[in-house]
Amino acid sequence: MDRDLQVLDAEYRRNPDTAMKELGKLLSKYDAIDARQKELEAQLERAKEKGRSDKESSLQKKLEELTKEKEEAFALEAKVRDLGLLRELERQKAEDEADRG
Repeated sequence: MDRDLQVLDAEYRRNPDTAMKELGKLLSKYDAIDARQKELEAQLERAKEKGRSDKESSLQKKLEELTKEKEEAFALEAKVRDLGLLRELERQKAEDEADRG
């Protein structure tokens, strides 16, 4: 095992290699969401230019759904990035025990 990964493995609860793979997938998802958002915004602009209010509301709804999807991806990213620093976990455990004791 690479020396850097050994250090990370010893310091964190979660596997950093797995987290990196998950972050790579999330980056691809962000790219796809951004591309879809740009496309929908362009379609919305064209619909506005043509006065197609029925199309506008449909596209607006899709953009809102995409925003929600992006927020969910941000939440997942926060979870993936939290590797659980063992020293911090040990400190919290000691504080909890001191509070109880």
